Amino acid sequence: MHSTQSLVLIRKSGEVQVRKTTDLSLVRTFRIEGARDVVIAPDGTLWVIVGSRVERYALDGKRLPGIITDVGKPSALAIGNDTGQLIVCDDGPRQQVLFYDISRPEHPPIGSLFRTAWRVASRYSRRSYSHEIVRLTRCGHRL
Repeated sequence: MHSTQSLVLIRKSGEVQVRKTTDLSLVRTFRIEGARDVVIAPDGTLWVIVGSRVERYALDGKRLPGIITDVGKPSALAIGNDTGQLIVCDDGPRQQVLFYDISRPEHPPIGSLFRTAWRVASRYSRRSYSHEIVRLTRCGHRL
């Protein structure tokens, strides 16, 4: 079955279900301990959040070469429609959205990342105490 005809779901138990998009019938299941999110890449392989890593699998559940370990706490995955890059949301200390070039899936490098963040800044003066939302660079400098 071609990946565009597949829907992949992960249950809390780590069971991965591959279903047909036409009628949602179950094609196969396999188990990945600690799996939390999944996305189907343009080449038909799966990228799966497993613990604090992102790992690559075939649609039949076979582990493939390709692992991303430099994400603090991956929380969500997506594929960029325009570039085909793997998009990983990092809920760790960096609080960044990371873009990986998966055209070389064995060792996917970071292609780019959002370098700005929004923070609440507090200011105190003799007359008032205020909060405002400001845009900061990754180093914490105000833009």
